[in-house]
Amino acid sequence: MDTKLLNKLVRYTSMPFEFFVLIGGGAWFGSWLDKILHTSPWLAFVFAILGFGSALYHTLKSIKKI
Repeated sequence: MDTKLLNKLVRYTSMPFEFFVLIGGGAWFGSWLDKILHTSPWLAFVFAILGFGSALYHTLKSIKKI
């Protein structure tokens, strides 16, 4: 199998996991801050949206490399 093709395949198959980690991590961090600051559910929502934005940015940036 061609190495270049394998690299593209790995990049594309890892994108859903990157989305999950960035959005889930942002939501978890926001939820953790909500418990400390008693602002539930606002920070969880804000950090989940920021996680989504960073996941989208990272995906678009890696697609440009290919």
